[in-house]
Amino acid sequence: MLNIDALVNFLGATDATREYVKEYLTIILFFSCFQMLSYYMEVLVKADGYPKLATIGACTAACCNIVLDYIFVIKLGFGIKGAAYATGIAQMLSATLFFIHFLRKKSILGFCKFRISLSTIKRTLCIGFPDFIAEISTGITIFMFNKVILLTIGDIGVVTYTVISYASNMVLNTMLAVSQGVQPLISFNFGKKDNNAIFIYFKLALKVVTVFSILSYGICTVFSNTICRVFINSNEVNLINYSIKSLRIYALSYLIVGYNVVLAGFYSSVEKPKFALVISLGRGLIVISIVLVFMTNLFGDTGIWLSPFISEILVLIVSIGIFIKQFLCYFNNKKISNKIKIIQQ
Repeated sequence: MLNIDALVNFLGATDATREYVKEYLTIILFFSCFQMLSYYMEVLVKADGYPKLATIGACTAACCNIVLDYIFVIKLGFGIKGAAYATGIAQMLSATLFFIHFLRKKSILGFCKFRISLSTIKRTLCIGFPDFIAEISTGITIFMFNKVILLTIGDIGVVTYTVISYASNMVLNTMLAVSQGVQPLISFNFGKKDNNAIFIYFKLALKVVTVFSILSYGICTVFSNTICRVFINSNEVNLINYSIKSLRIYALSYLIVGYNVVLAGFYSSVEKPKFALVISLGRGLIVISIVLVFMTNLFGDTGIWLSPFISEILVLIVSIGIFIKQFLCYFNNKKISNKIKIIQQ
């Protein structure tokens, strides 16, 4: 809040967008604590055995955001300020709902006095850090793309990327939902050392991701015209056509991203955070940065939209290599040793 102007400049705001960015950030940062609490407690609510309540809380926040957006932006004409207030109030509502849950007697988890254990904190941070990287990778990617797009294409490219970002966030969040949904099941069976159950849930996650990947690519390719016209004025024909072309190229990455997200989640679930970190850092920062610069210099604006696809493929190759070397061999050896024990008996 004290360095809002520096933050606005760091995010790459232009003269045309500077005041809007500053106005939005000033408000949304005030509500940031509620956003963090809402996200954190949503995970705890699911761990507490109330997944339906977590869904209700998330849906309530989304519906509240939509309704308040309509009231503040359309009816009252508050503009970007209204959108920021709508988002902040919605997050505050869901955080309050989850907070009340932990005050109830029905909840297993609750507030209590605790002792700080450095070993527990270290273990938690190690396991959770890859997921942290995966979560912030969206923001990092958007920031990098905006910088490169402004230098290469200009404001028109930023508008196009804004449309693509909305679609990409929906796809990525869907993949994260699959990964986060299966992680507790894999972790539980990892603790039981039930390798068969681990692979059943892992295969199920891959199957679900495959379906969503194909659907996401198909929808964004077939209905790219409709998607772009939702966000862009119909009179901007050239911009719409360019955005359609760019979205179809970018959508290739939707065929791959889910597998990397699920594999990273799998490694975290079996307490192999360093492998999860390799994937998260690769697709969220290191590989995408290198590929983005390389592809832009080689193919111009087409290279920008193609770089996520190339990046995800490279990371997936590494992910599969790690999986084959570390886990297939491990589980196969376990099966062989179990068979030997049975024969000896």
